[in-house]
Amino acid sequence: MKFEHVTFDLPHGTFHALQGGDPDGQPTLVLHGFPDHPPTAMPFLAELGRRGRHVVAPWLRGYAPSPTAGPFDFAALTSDVLALIDRWSPGRAVELVGHDWGGAITFDACVTAPERIERAVTLSFPTHSRS
Repeated sequence: MKFEHVTFDLPHGTFHALQGGDPDGQPTLVLHGFPDHPPTAMPFLAELGRRGRHVVAPWLRGYAPSPTAGPFDFAALTSDVLALIDRWSPGRAVELVGHDWGGAITFDACVTAPERIERAVTLSFPTHSRS
C-alpha cells in the first residue's frame, strides 16, 4: 500500500502527513503517540488502507517536519486536529484513532467537537485508578 507525503496549511503553520488508502473510503485520521511519528505506524496505516479507509496520519505539533513551536496544551493540539479535519474532510465526520499521546488528543477532540467524529478508538493509553 502506497502512502504519499502531503501537507496542510493550518492556522498554526504547515502540517505534514502521510496519506493513502481508498480516496472514496471512510476518512480515518490516525494520531501518533510519543516518541513515535507517522512512519512508525506504516504497517497499521497500510492495513487500514487495505480495509477501504482513506487514511491521513499527521506529524503532530512539536514533531518536525510539522511546526515545532508551542503552545502544547490540549486546546492548542486539539485545535490543530479539528482544523485538519475541516481542511481534509469538510462536511464529513472522521474516524479518529489515537495512540498514546494521540489518544489523549482524541479524547479531547471527541468532547470538544463530537459532530466531527463518527467513531473514535484509543490505543495503549495509560490510565490509573485511585485506591
